[in-house]
Amino acid sequence: MNKKALIRFQKKIELDIISGCWLWKAHINHYGYGQFWLDGDHRKSHRVSYEHWNGKIPDGLDLDHLCRNRACCNPQHLEPVTRKENICRGMTGKHGKHSKGKHHWNYNPKLERVRR
Repeated sequence: MNKKALIRFQKKIELDIISGCWLWKAHINHYGYGQFWLDGDHRKSHRVSYEHWNGKIPDGLDLDHLCRNRACCNPQHLEPVTRKENICRGMTGKHGKHSKGKHHWNYNPKLERVRR
């Protein structure tokens, strides 16, 4: 992404200081993902962000939002995983949108209950 596009991209982000999410404040598609016009095409903002800061997304992998927020484009909240893993994480309690597991943005290991 060139400097001009990067500046345009950054103007569309709002930092949530509690979650650490980079919330996309421009166009959101009907699935909840941010859309960004780049190189003559609409691209998902989280994918643009990941590729700018982390490099190419490995072939055949999806990006999982560890924070469970589709409008987030913080590259630290994105993990390349298989489609199957991404679907499973979205459906289970461990990584589901109502979970408090270790991948949830509000996870605190000090608050975990100790099993006896």
